This record gives sequence, structure tokens and C-alpha cells, in this order.
Amino acid sequence: MANLAIILQLLLGVAFLIIGGMKLAGAPRVKENFRHLKLSPKVRLIAGVVEVVGAVGLLAGVVSLESSIVACALLILTMIGAFFSHLRVKDPLLKVLPSLVMLALMLAIIALRWPIL
Repeated sequence: MANLAIILQLLLGVAFLIIGGMKLAGAPRVKENFRHLKLSPKVRLIAGVVEVVGAVGLLAGVVSLESSIVACALLILTMIGAFFSHLRVKDPLLKVLPSLVMLALMLAIIALRWPIL
């Protein structure tokens, strides 16, 4: 089961590096999404930094179990924020779903790695 957690960590680490990097780079689609969510550019940048830091933690977590748990906790909080941001503007389930899937995957990593700690 630890191998599954490591595979999830690697995949999500790369995904959050890309997603966070797009936020930091100010990709037009990301900027429009944050406008739709009624969130400021500062929030977009903070979310980008948090996601990149979380991604690095996930990747480092392959060799440091504590790092993976801390990174997951940070990203779980971020996904909870994303979930409520979408609910606040009454987005349809299809737009809310990605944050819930990422949240579930982070919880899965913690559940798979926790017995090892």
C-alpha cells in the first residue's frame, strides 16, 4: 500500500506543481477563474505559492514521511478553500468536483502513509 501512496504523491506533486505554477504565472484561464470566484489576484498568488510548496512537500515526501503528511494537510486545507469558493458562487457540481477529488486523494495518501509513521 505504501507504493500506491508514493505513486499518488508523485502524480499529485507534479499536478500541483503545474496548477500552482499556472496560478503564479498568471495564466489567462486561471485569472478568469479567480475573477469568476470573486477572489483577488493576491489570493491567486497565495494559492499558487501554497500549491507549489505543497507539491514540493509531496515530492519530498517520497523519502520523508513527515513531509508527505504536512504537505497533504496543507493541500487539504487549500482544497477545502477551493470547495467553499465554488459553493459561494453557486458553481455546478462539475466545477466543484476537482477540488473534492484532490481532497479525497490527499486523504487517501494520509491513510496509506499513516500506519508507517
